Amino acid sequence: MAKFRVTLTEEERSVLRKMVSSGKGAARTWLHGRILLQAEASPDGMQYTDEAIAEAFSVSLSTIHRVRHQCVEESFEAALAPRQPLKRPDKVTITGEVEQQWIALACGEPPPGHGRWTVRLLADRLVELGYVARASRETVRQAQKKTMSR
Repeated sequence: MAKFRVTLTEEERSVLRKMVSSGKGAARTWLHGRILLQAEASPDGMQYTDEAIAEAFSVSLSTIHRVRHQCVEESFEAALAPRQPLKRPDKVTITGEVEQQWIALACGEPPPGHGRWTVRLLADRLVELGYVARASRETVRQAQKKTMSR
């Protein structure tokens, strides 16, 4: 038994039937519409199991679960519309004064117990000294690559 029971209004059902029968539109929207029609729990719905729907449309059970969840918890439109990707955090770049400090640090003596500066050591030291709030190894590597190519 599915955790989220999909029940559609007559208007939603007619919109889905029209969309599915025309065969036009985005493939994802069309597929989610067919899944909703098959998963509907009302007497007018087809009431297929998730396994049968997944096999019929060659999708995973998690896709069926996600479509059901979006329709029940969010809205009918949310189940059909593509999700917006999560906003990625702003990249930290090493420029200006921080770049000068980084170069001075990299040209200086490495920390005790190390023969040379590594990208990881440089990233950690930049954060320790408060030049940047956070710095990944990749950020330092790109700054080093940019500096070496000049």
